[in-house]
Amino acid sequence: MEPAARPAREYRVLVVEDDPLLRPFIADVLRDEGYAVIEAADGAEAITVLEQSQDAGPIALVVLDMHLPRLDGVAVLQRIADRRLNVPVVAMSAVTSMLTAARSLGACEAISKPFELESFLGVVARNWDTSREPNQYIRQMTYVPPKSTVMGQGSA
Repeated sequence: MEPAARPAREYRVLVVEDDPLLRPFIADVLRDEGYAVIEAADGAEAITVLEQSQDAGPIALVVLDMHLPRLDGVAVLQRIADRRLNVPVVAMSAVTSMLTAARSLGACEAISKPFELESFLGVVARNWDTSREPNQYIRQMTYVPPKSTVMGQGSA
């Protein structure tokens, strides 16, 4: 699948994955499809890359594993929103509840691991966006538990 046409400054995909075999595999597959890719091994590194990305060219998409060292995917999504970094995120996880959390925290899509390569590339192409308006992807990312699950509150 062909990525969308790129303007003069090169847009990139940030692949955030701690698995030392899967991260370069995903990055190489995306490069083979014509995407410029930058890699991060954990959530803290991903945030640093995102904050500094304007100098080297903007990030058009983040592919984010939800189970990461240092900062997990939930914390990364929250920091993206808090810092108004304005980038679409595709979340990946083998745990369904993590994918549900990612969607509720603003991820555009969530992919269950393991995934079919063609399906993954379709999700990337569908969410590749170099023409977004500022703050288009930012959502409020605050989790408030339902009142029925709060224990110890009530009139005595």
